[in-house]
Amino acid sequence: MVEFFILPLFNADCIDCELKAVDLEYKGNLQSDPHRAYYLMSSISNPKHPFSWFAAGNTETLKGAAKEQGLDLREELIKFYHKYYSADIMHLVVVGNHSLDMLSEWVT
Repeated sequence: MVEFFILPLFNADCIDCELKAVDLEYKGNLQSDPHRAYYLMSSISNPKHPFSWFAAGNTETLKGAAKEQGLDLREELIKFYHKYYSADIMHLVVVGNHSLDMLSEWVT
């Protein structure tokens, strides 16, 4: 599992599988009252505040938008990975029912 974060392959088949999972999650939340309330609040909030930014995607907004803009989604994912996946800008949060010593041992 750790290798995925160190050197992901960005296999095209895996990207399509993840896109389907994101799309299913998005569609599943369309009728969710808490999600609808969130989107309503974000739509009327200050457009300069991060709360108003786009929060969830689907196949159309991810793959379709990339295609419309003449972008290769896989290449864009790789660029995003190289720009943002760096230990010096990441934080790890661990929550569990185990002791702090055990949790610390697992992540070091």
